[in-house]
Amino acid sequence: MTVNMLSSTVEAELKKDYARTVRSRGAGEAKLLFGHIMKNSLPPIITFLGQTAAEIIAASVIVEQVFMVPGLGRFLISSISSRDYPVVEAIVVIIALWVVASSTAADLVNLMVDPRLRRGAGE
Repeated sequence: MTVNMLSSTVEAELKKDYARTVRSRGAGEAKLLFGHIMKNSLPPIITFLGQTAAEIIAASVIVEQVFMVPGLGRFLISSISSRDYPVVEAIVVIIALWVVASSTAADLVNLMVDPRLRRGAGE
């Protein structure tokens, strides 16, 4: 899915005017692709990967239950069935922290990749 998304964003960027301008100035395809196109194509991919990292933890609850693998997900299900609310709350907070951490990490990587994001919105 990530490759399909990268392919579609690269194709969309190749059709834009700046790509034609870079080609007309005599730059090679490698310089166009890696110097210009990838800089504009990577931020949506990085955001998608950050969301995917958060979904992996959420999906682990189901996978651990189906395949009887011991882990945080099975512990959550057993705590819910035994009505151990403090443990349920702690696990939900851990999962929420993972979601926030993966989203923050994706945003920080986007800041490093795309210099346009470093400037303020008012500039």
